[in-house]
Amino acid sequence: MANNGWVLVVEDDVHVAELLRVVLTAEGNDVALARDPQSMRNALAARRFEAVILDVGLPGRENGLALAPEAAGYGCGVVLVTAHHHFDEALAESGHPYLLKPFRIEKLLRAIERAIEVARAECTLGRRGDAAS
Repeated sequence: MANNGWVLVVEDDVHVAELLRVVLTAEGNDVALARDPQSMRNALAARRFEAVILDVGLPGRENGLALAPEAAGYGCGVVLVTAHHHFDEALAESGHPYLLKPFRIEKLLRAIERAIEVARAECTLGRRGDAAS
């Protein structure tokens, strides 16, 4: 299941971030890592990503749920991940796919594949709309 897209992983746990980078890279993706909201913003401003994996439990005032609309605003598919199961209702209401840790890698890869497909489809539709103007 090769995805071959640009993926940004926003995760404050260095070990989890590195594991996700290795797995996603092995599947043919180009992966960048961010550890906090500001480094996410810097990465999103620097290049176009097709998918963003956002840890809900980021430390500080801005957690992954708060950052998801901002990431989606860049045209990225967003996948939320968390070990905090008490976020279930808020995750469901976010409108973004989410995974509860621990999760199976296959589920993550399917979620990323769908996120990339959606981002590419929206990009293509946007270009067609621009051409018609």
